[in-house]
Parts: sequence; structure tokens; C-alpha cells
Amino acid sequence: MILSRKFMALICVACCCGLTLSACMHKAPVMYSERTAVISGRGTAGDSEDDAIRKALTKAAAMTLDHGFRYFQITTPIRPGINVAIDVYREGEINPKKPGLWDAERIAQGDMGDIAKLREDAAPVARPLATPAKPNNSTPNCTAYGCVW
Repeated sequence: MILSRKFMALICVACCCGLTLSACMHKAPVMYSERTAVISGRGTAGDSEDDAIRKALTKAAAMTLDHGFRYFQITTPIRPGINVAIDVYREGEINPKKPGLWDAERIAQGDMGDIAKLREDAAPVARPLATPAKPNNSTPNCTAYGCVW
């Protein structure tokens, strides 16, 4: 009976240690696709736009580096409380001087620069959209978010 109590206590201690260690281990968030990640906006809800931009860029840089990439590009607007999508690239896969491209290593070192420049650079990069078939002869009004006739 005494042996079984000691054995049970040992099992409980081992389980607690295992849970504690697994909670301490850093696990990179899951990528949405091979090149795309989504940064949760939950941590920016209620923040000012400037604070939301800083937090989103910091999280995006961490996620980029966690997955072995160097650069990222914002593909959805940064707004407080809203998820932000990014595309990630390894060094040598993209021109580091491309407009709208962020260097995750610089951000991880705390180098974000001026907030006015951040606001300008944090705007999403417009992606080319496929032109939908026209339902009639009207001219579509197209933006980065789609076309409306």
C-alpha cells in the first residue's frame, strides 16, 4: 500500500512537471498556408491605431522569424482588434528594398522608426485582382478590395 502511494505521488509530480515544461516551450503559431500567416488582432482590441500597428508588426516579426523567414509583407489593413494577414519570405527570395516589405530581424531588435512612417508602410500592398466578367456594358469601379458595377 505504501509503495502504491509513493508510486502515485511520483506519477502526479511527473505529470505536473511535464505540463509545466510543455507550457514553457515556445511553439511557433501555425501558418495559414506555405507563405501566409494570420496575426491575431485580439491583443490590439481597444488600442489606438498607432499601438495596434506597433503590436501587429512586433507579432508579425516574431512569427516570421519563428518559421525561419526574414521578411514579411502586410496584406490586410492593420486596425485595432482585427486579424492581420502577412506573406513571408526568406532572405534571397525577394528584393529587401521592395516597397511595403518589412525586415523581421530589425523589428525584433526594436528598430521600427517613426510612427508616421509606420502608418504609411503598414498599409496593405495591393494585390492584382482578376477582372470579373462584366454582366453588361457598364464600366466597373475597381479598388484593391474588388470591383463593383
